[in-house]
Amino acid sequence: MIGLGVVAACSGSSAIRSGEVATTTGAASVAAGTSGATMTVVTPRTTMSIAAMADGTPPPLPAGASPFQVDLAGHQIHGIDIPGPGPAVVLLHGFPDNIHLYDRLYPLLAGRHHVVAFDFLGWGQSDKPPPGSYPYTSAGMTGEIAAVLRDRQLTGVTLVVHDASGPPGIDFALANPSAVAHLVLLNTYYALTPALRPPEAIQFSADASMQAVENALEADPAAVESMYRWQMSRFIVSAPDQTGFIDGLWSEFPEARPAFIALNDVLFDEVAARSANTLAGLTMPVTIAFGAGDPYLGTDVAKDFAAHIPGSKLTLIDHAGHFVQVDDPHAVAAAIGVP
Repeated sequence: MIGLGVVAACSGSSAIRSGEVATTTGAASVAAGTSGATMTVVTPRTTMSIAAMADGTPPPLPAGASPFQVDLAGHQIHGIDIPGPGPAVVLLHGFPDNIHLYDRLYPLLAGRHHVVAFDFLGWGQSDKPPPGSYPYTSAGMTGEIAAVLRDRQLTGVTLVVHDASGPPGIDFALANPSAVAHLVLLNTYYALTPALRPPEAIQFSADASMQAVENALEADPAAVESMYRWQMSRFIVSAPDQTGFIDGLWSEFPEARPAFIALNDVLFDEVAARSANTLAGLTMPVTIAFGAGDPYLGTDVAKDFAAHIPGSKLTLIDHAGHFVQVDDPHAVAAAIGVP
């Protein structure tokens, strides 16, 4: 995820070979539409060593779920399908997480909706092509959404986006309005606005001026895990068994770190290049359901979405944070359309 109401670093290209990440940046300032916010490129990034770490045992699949694979350019996207009536609800995760972000929501949708979820390439159980051979970008994620919906022959879906899946999901809905009957935005972002604030882990990874901090973290497996667990705890406000939930997400993060770093390298550039005015082109019903306790993508971000999307419905969920589907899955189910 991202917040950009600060001076931050924009990165250009990235490549990962033999456990290293090489990234390059230039020096420039980027004005963002009419928001008045700017981002300044700072110190160029250099080669970074990544400590080798292996994934653990992932949580079990949700009850009633069947796994599937979708091929995209020779890479396998892992997904799950839970049968149910009517058009599908397609749940998209952000980063640094995977399909298990919705584990508390699946039981509320099962039997009432056809449910589909998948891990983006680089995450969870999906293939993890090296960043030098695959575009870890928002546009790449949009292509993955299209590939899954095409392969599963899904149309007229309720598309639920969260965090970093917001921009690719929104872009998919803009380009394919007949494929999306209802768009649900959960604590996400799109264009640069003053209300956005970067989580600390994103700041370390995306800001080239803080590369010394990132280098120290990525070279030390214990530091990586400690930072991950601390940051994830900041995303949850009131959910029970927070530790157990974070354990499950952590189990599939170590091998996803190259994708995490590569996505962050282009993240600020991508957000600065978008305009919030584009959101007016969304023609399907749009529900904005944000955890009000999110310190990064909070109520002001939600209200900014509502101001730019005509006819949208805004719901602010008390006692819920960034991981709103974890803190209050019942409220998220209601936003999707489950009474």
